[in-house]
Amino acid sequence: MIASKFTLKIAFLSVSSFVFSQEVSLKNIQKLTFGGDNAEAYFSPDSKKLTMQVTNPSIGAHCDQIYLLDLTKKNGTTKDLERISNGEGRTTCSFFMPDGKHILYASTFESNKECPAKPKPRTDGKYLWPVYAEFDIYIADLNGKITKKLTDSPGYDNRLFLRMENILFSLHPEVEIWNFGGWISMGKI
Repeated sequence: MIASKFTLKIAFLSVSSFVFSQEVSLKNIQKLTFGGDNAEAYFSPDSKKLTMQVTNPSIGAHCDQIYLLDLTKKNGTTKDLERISNGEGRTTCSFFMPDGKHILYASTFESNKECPAKPKPRTDGKYLWPVYAEFDIYIADLNGKITKKLTDSPGYDNRLFLRMENILFSLHPEVEIWNFGGWISMGKI
């Protein structure tokens, strides 16, 4: 029985290496982040930059903050991350605006400059996204200067969706409809 399991493993690896050697879409794979918790990374319109949510104490990000990574730099490291958000509160859901010069994201910083407490973990070990009523939505330039505040209401202002010429977001707990650039949508989170 042991020999047959071994034989099956060898056969599987042989077939896998042949099948995947034909793969043309996954070439030049490069690791972009090193350490910390990195999430929700999205490309700029020209695909030369990423915006992402980062918690990494080694770079001073003790609470989710929005960072920019220039993909044109060769052999980039964590030190190449440039913070876009102001380092206060918690941030999430960043996207490039269609002009490639501004980033849309949500933050709690105006309510409290400290990082809000995380909720207790689920007993089943599954991921739990904290919902903070203090989130508001901002647009900042690539140097981190906030150029516009889009929301100023109580409730969970978050879950941003961006399409090259349109901004669409929903608010919780009430269903609200936002129309930007001709998009109309409604729903509950």
